[in-house]
Amino acid sequence: MLLTIYNQTGKNVRTLVQEKQGSGFQSINWDGCDDSGQQLRSGIYLYRLHVDNKVQTRKLMLIKWL
Repeated sequence: MLLTIYNQTGKNVRTLVQEKQGSGFQSINWDGCDDSGQQLRSGIYLYRLHVDNKVQTRKLMLIKWL
């Protein structure tokens, strides 16, 4: 399984998972930081999930609470 986060320009900002996972329900938490540990701005991001030969891309919204 490969789970990556992209900004709106298509730049890969974070790779969350890059390993084989067991079957069944999986849960991944993202802290809103990029790969270098810097906090990202609130906004629209894309996630791309690769599992076996299937790829799914969806939008997500990162909202920072004050």
